[in-house]
Amino acid sequence: MILLASASKTVRQQWIKGLSCRSSVVEVADQSTLLQSAAAYKPSVILLDHGLPELGGINGIATLSQLFPSTRIILVSNNLDDKEIIWALKVGARGYCHRDIDGSLLIKAIHVVQQGEIWVERRIVHALLDELSYLSTSQQPKSEVWGHLSNRLVCLTPREIQVAQMVGNGAVNKQIAVGMNITERTVKAHLTSIFRKLNLSDRLQLALVVSLRNYDYRRVSKSTVSLSY
Repeated sequence: MILLASASKTVRQQWIKGLSCRSSVVEVADQSTLLQSAAAYKPSVILLDHGLPELGGINGIATLSQLFPSTRIILVSNNLDDKEIIWALKVGARGYCHRDIDGSLLIKAIHVVQQGEIWVERRIVHALLDELSYLSTSQQPKSEVWGHLSNRLVCLTPREIQVAQMVGNGAVNKQIAVGMNITERTVKAHLTSIFRKLNLSDRLQLALVVSLRNYDYRRVSKSTVSLSY
């Protein structure tokens, strides 16, 4: 089930039209109803308008993620800059798109995040790597944490390292399965093990860790991470 959260009825109707009734949907127009509906229906995805009343902007995403950890959140807006989008991903969003996204892309975005992937525009990838570059040279404790995690990649098995590298290159589970001649179920098992060993919560964090290690040793180009359409 998909939960559509926007104060604009026009926007919600546009989303419903784009989905073409391929999924059951519930509409809400404010934060209070959103919380009630999310608790009652346990949606797989929340399509969340950044301008939803009482949401509290991007900070509201962190609250939703804590309350409903199994629900994927796609943030929707037309006026966020790259830093705000990256912050939304950090606090719990699993995707970002424009309010007027094409229907076929909307369906694809929802499918991608349901599969545990990240959905962002290609330009955000470059912004992510710019931040990665900062982290790799910063003397702040956060940089030390990422550096420590990148060094811990040695605790992974050869197959897990291969999976991690492919995630760092932007491959989705299906591509990894084909490339390694294994099933998608096996890919998911490898990812679960990787996340546990590195104490990570999702593939975005893994991609950043892998990319940081690559940046330190090979100074790869800005095509390293691709998490977008």
